[in-house]
Amino acid sequence: KDLLNLAYFDEDTELPNQLYLKEILSEKTFGEDQVNRALILVQSVDYRNVHQEYGHEHLKDLMTIVLRRIIEETHFQVHVFSYTRERFLLFVEGYENKDQLVNLVKGITKVVELPVRTNHGIDVLKVRFGITEIPRKDTDIVFERLVKEASVAMATLSPSDKVNHAFFSEASGRKLQLEEVVEQELRSVIEDDYINSFYLVFQPMVSMETGEIVAFEALARFVSKKYGEIPPVKFIEIAEKKNLILPLGKIILSKACRYAKKLKDKGYGHIRVSVNLSGLQILSEEFLEETFRTLKREQVDGHSLIFEISENSLMDHVETLNKKLRILREKGILVSLDNFGVGSSSLHRLKGLKVDMLKIDKVFIEPLATGDPSTLITKDIINMAHGMGLKVVAEGIEMEGQLDYLAKHQCDMIQGYFLSEPLEAEEANLLLIANPYTQWPKVMEKRDTFKERHVDGPYEFY
Repeated sequence: KDLLNLAYFDEDTELPNQLYLKEILSEKTFGEDQVNRALILVQSVDYRNVHQEYGHEHLKDLMTIVLRRIIEETHFQVHVFSYTRERFLLFVEGYENKDQLVNLVKGITKVVELPVRTNHGIDVLKVRFGITEIPRKDTDIVFERLVKEASVAMATLSPSDKVNHAFFSEASGRKLQLEEVVEQELRSVIEDDYINSFYLVFQPMVSMETGEIVAFEALARFVSKKYGEIPPVKFIEIAEKKNLILPLGKIILSKACRYAKKLKDKGYGHIRVSVNLSGLQILSEEFLEETFRTLKREQVDGHSLIFEISENSLMDHVETLNKKLRILREKGILVSLDNFGVGSSSLHRLKGLKVDMLKIDKVFIEPLATGDPSTLITKDIINMAHGMGLKVVAEGIEMEGQLDYLAKHQCDMIQGYFLSEPLEAEEANLLLIANPYTQWPKVMEKRDTFKERHVDGPYEFY
């Protein structure tokens, strides 16, 4: 009996272990009944932190209470098994549909995330779930395959997701495979930033007053050896998920500085290069030191750059952010608030943010050609920004009607496919050589509409 307990039960939790579940799966005759079955992998999100801070005994007490709650919460046939120290398995039988499984994990989440009192204090443990359903027709049930599918489902969850569970599907399997490949290829880029699969393209920002290029926004592009070109939103999401965004951000800044140096060497030192920064990047302790080290190494000064920061990611850290922005601006770097209007910042908080420019999100630009009443808010944003002494950039310009509206309401700069798609460095250089008056005659036609207006500020760059 002692040997059986040792073989089939976990010593810490006293739950049956994965070997016990394997035996159950091998003995059951699947496919002959019409019973729905699923395997749910449950993971403690905070396991390592709690273990590191309080030790094994405290965690054992905590997990025992949590597991007891899970067992009490289950209604239909749910069997709980120990798997690893931070993960356990639920084998579910007899549920009617996916909704019941979702309600099960929601119920477990609700009771698990209640405060737990142990001998060492009070804790709250968070969990997440990977779920794989066992097809009724599947007569060959392999434990390892089920666990892998549940793990794949869980791996598709992102820290930013509002839900804490995911179902396995063939699509999620392909998604995970893509993420794994892209992660490895991005790691290669980080080891050698001269690998040509990761590069920048440059989209011009044009003055509404002169029709001339005043800046280029640097946009990252990545071409996977296996999957081809990966959309920026996708590889940035993977980089954030895999904690690669900081080293990748350093590479983007280095490449942008190299292009700024080339512009200066060709006599275009007045044209800035705009670089997007992630919230993690700018809030990191080493950000300022590494930024100025990069500028020195690439032989450019702050007057060659604009830093674009996202409204959503930074408005909860205004005091810390402003200290860094003040230092950046003292070095001549302009700061632009990107995607304005889609975040949660208030006008009051915006007034306290030390920026030079405001970039209106394209969701406010798209309706401008239609005469939609909602376009009134775009005019208000422009007027508000000017009243605060900020320059305004409108991105996503694709139609002449949008240009008419922005000229009428004195938007300072414009950017979008109506003017130019993002270009590789050599193509961008050719654009500079050409006469801007012939490049964008439509912009020049609007100059009479654009009323000359001077905005007081520490930096003028057009």
